[in-house]
Amino acid sequence: MEETFFKIEFIEELNLSHLTFQRKCTSDHFRLAYGQLVELFHSKGHNNHITDTSTMGVIGVVDQQWVKANVVPNMRKFADKTKKLNIALILGNDIFATFAAKNIARNFLDKQNIDIHYFAGEAEAFDWFKEERTLAA
Repeated sequence: MEETFFKIEFIEELNLSHLTFQRKCTSDHFRLAYGQLVELFHSKGHNNHITDTSTMGVIGVVDQQWVKANVVPNMRKFADKTKKLNIALILGNDIFATFAAKNIARNFLDKQNIDIHYFAGEAEAFDWFKEERTLAA
């Protein structure tokens, strides 16, 4: 699935969804992207996810609350209940956007069998999933 503001893909061999914000987005684009992500979780039932927020821009408090109340709980709901939900967030240089992303994630640390890690780039995030997959095998 690809829009002008974001791209969502599913990588079968890692059982992983990958959401990349390709440029700064509005609240509507943000919600559209995460709505499509939840639909993907519903159809695939996977447990691994990467979101690249490095070019997304700052997300308002209302949208942060929406993600906390709707997106992450639905990702957990549709993911395989026997496994931990692993989320990798790629953060950019915008301190306000980073704060917003960490503010959302903070609510789910050590809760609901969700593991959230932060990375500077995609290569590190993908390496983490490959390492997790090796450890689980």
